[in-house]
Amino acid sequence: MNKMGKVKLIVTVVMGILTVIVSQNEKAKREEQQERLDTYQQILTDPEVQEEQREAVSNIMVQDSVNTNIEGSTYTIPAILIASEDAMAINKEILETYNRKMEEEEFRQNNGEELIIKDISYESYYNTAAYSLVIIEEHYDGSIEYTAYNVSARSGRKLSNGELITSTGMTNQEFTGKLLALYGEEFIKLYGERESYEEGLRNQEETLTENEIQAQLELYDEQYNNTIDYENYDIKAEMFLNKKGNLCVAGKIYSMTDNENNMVIVEIAK
Repeated sequence: MNKMGKVKLIVTVVMGILTVIVSQNEKAKREEQQERLDTYQQILTDPEVQEEQREAVSNIMVQDSVNTNIEGSTYTIPAILIASEDAMAINKEILETYNRKMEEEEFRQNNGEELIIKDISYESYYNTAAYSLVIIEEHYDGSIEYTAYNVSARSGRKLSNGELITSTGMTNQEFTGKLLALYGEEFIKLYGERESYEEGLRNQEETLTENEIQAQLELYDEQYNNTIDYENYDIKAEMFLNKKGNLCVAGKIYSMTDNENNMVIVEIAK
């Protein structure tokens, strides 16, 4: 064997050894991660465990990857501490998305433009079915944007909304019916029952004509019906499981006062 052949052989052997070491390290890392997940799951499912311990488990599954301030705004960007390809891909997406948003806000600030994003924060939940991370983006105009990420509590695999619905034991039809009913309740929380809304119109200081009152009631009916209409349900809506394992959805409640609709979180109890 010539000198070049020996060099190639040595390189091949070294690369083979490195590959084995990397594989072994990755296997050990995944085994350690699975052991940690198993421990967490035991804590979360043990009826003797105190609520504070459950909260602690949820909190140590996430960390802040970026925390910065722009003119009084606070942006706290999280990363999921789960050793899976899907979790790492989610972290990459989160970092790229919110780094871009922060750069856009810095550009607005440097050019004397009004800022859009006031605060970015997050909440995290861990239960027997999923680990859920919800990023909350609050805007200066009062609107809120929610973005949810969900991974399997057992494997770290990213979960679809369909899988979240299935984990609750509900059919799609049951889920949709409950969801739209909750949307209707949220609309009434904001604007009251139709009768009380009409009473408020008739008793306000600035007297309205009958035509104006009827126009407002027609708008009430239209926006309420839009809120509970099936078309207001989107399988791509932001969904997550809270610590009780109940499915939560970021829903759109049609507005009576302006063109901006209200985003709220509704919880569908099992």
